[in-house]
Amino acid sequence: MASTRDKNTAENYALEAWGKTHTRFMIMDPTFWHQAEPMHPGSGLLPNRNRQSELSSNWTDVENLLFGISANNLVAPRPEIVPELRPLRSLNVADRPQIPLPWGREPPKNQRYVETASTAPEIRPRWARE
Repeated sequence: MASTRDKNTAENYALEAWGKTHTRFMIMDPTFWHQAEPMHPGSGLLPNRNRQSELSSNWTDVENLLFGISANNLVAPRPEIVPELRPLRSLNVADRPQIPLPWGREPPKNQRYVETASTAPEIRPRWARE
């Protein structure tokens, strides 16, 4: 069965060469992958991808710590790593309005509320009770 692809035509070669050149241009040009002011996505935005170097100045050490690289090195143990995180602002499309509660912080006395760990009585098994 004969092949019907036109792989060796001049147009396909030119298109493939243009794609490789354009890919190299995108890799070498910092405006394609570097943000002028990196920000976290706020309300109304989809998640983004920040580069590691924009999030932390010692991102390689943090990544090695998370992946456990050189965790079992007995010759030269890994020093304690403290991440040096860079504070990033949040970019919001719309401001969220503050919703004021009509009664302040405490609920009215005539309404029930869910007991939290600090207000709930301590529950212990029978054998531990005095």
